[in-house]
Amino acid sequence: MRTVLAVIAGYAVIFIFIVTAFTLAYMAGGANFAFQGESLNVTAGWLVMATVMNFVAACLGGWIAAVIAKGKSPSAVKALAALLLVLGLGIAAWNLTAERPGPAKPISELTSSEAAQFAAQPHWYNFLIPFIGFAGVLLGGRGRNSELVGSPAAVRG
Repeated sequence: MRTVLAVIAGYAVIFIFIVTAFTLAYMAGGANFAFQGESLNVTAGWLVMATVMNFVAACLGGWIAAVIAKGKSPSAVKALAALLLVLGLGIAAWNLTAERPGPAKPISELTSSEAAQFAAQPHWYNFLIPFIGFAGVLLGGRGRNSELVGSPAAVRG
């Protein structure tokens, strides 16, 4: 039961972090940072930012899963990593054929949630992100189980 709770909590932390980080990034940078001109294609800067945010979120989720799972068994971390990989690859595959209608208003007037709904990322990127998440969760979960994490030496730096 603890493993299931750890996976759910880790996934929830990832989701909340991503929604918050992307909302703040869109509010700070606006449509000019997120989109290439008046197209729905995202900019290279947005892809770099999104990659970093996804990796940080995954590390945090893996760490939370390991904290909640307690003990030395990495099953919760592995399950969360596998969940992100399978869901992410499924969504990437679905995006290959999904048709998305464009927004009914100019791109510069989109809210952050509308921008997320309409943004078009390259297909290669959609397939990369699940592996970034997988690696981040494993790294974050490993950090929790490290002998240095939580020790006075680690806190002092």
